[in-house]
Amino acid sequence: MASGKTPAICLLHIIGKADAIAAHIAAGGLTFESFRNSGRQRQAVEEALRIMAEAAGFLPTDLKENAPSGAWEKLKAIDSYLREEDRDFDAVVWQFTQESLPQLVDASRQLLARLATNTPERFRA
Repeated sequence: MASGKTPAICLLHIIGKADAIAAHIAAGGLTFESFRNSGRQRQAVEEALRIMAEAAGFLPTDLKENAPSGAWEKLKAIDSYLREEDRDFDAVVWQFTQESLPQLVDASRQLLARLATNTPERFRA
């Protein structure tokens, strides 16, 4: 993702990938055990999380502070975990998808709605 992406585009990437993760988990009827034992499904979720973390990294801090959520920090931590291939982090990733992902989507949607209304020019799409 190029650094020229607007905050709105970054938020749309985050929401789209989060929705894809949720749909992937629901369609596969995934449980933690099936997630842990399926390399393909785990890889798809991990790749979506990496893309989300990259997009979140381009969001201005002051914009994220307008929709505070511990999920921003957790997404950054997940990205760090995913970069360390020798760790067993399936439980951490699964917990994020179940607990923090909905918070992140809510925060992203709030920010996107704010961008569509009275916001500084630099935050607009």
